[in-house]
Amino acid sequence: MIQDSSRFVKFSLVLVTVFALFTEVIGLVVLPSFSEEKQALLIWFLLLFPVLFISLFFVTVILNYRALLKGNTVS
Repeated sequence: MIQDSSRFVKFSLVLVTVFALFTEVIGLVVLPSFSEEKQALLIWFLLLFPVLFISLFFVTVILNYRALLKGNTVS
């Protein structure tokens, strides 16, 4: 039962990582087509979004860890 829970948490982290990576790749592809003003804004977004997204994920895990664990693994 504990192995299932740890696998679920790892899967959740993989999803967060893939989403952050997808954001960075899209930014890399789209960035050259924007003007310099909009490039600066997009760069700030690309820097801060993954940090914010991962931070919110960990806050959610810390505050509501029971939602990630199944069955009798939580005492």
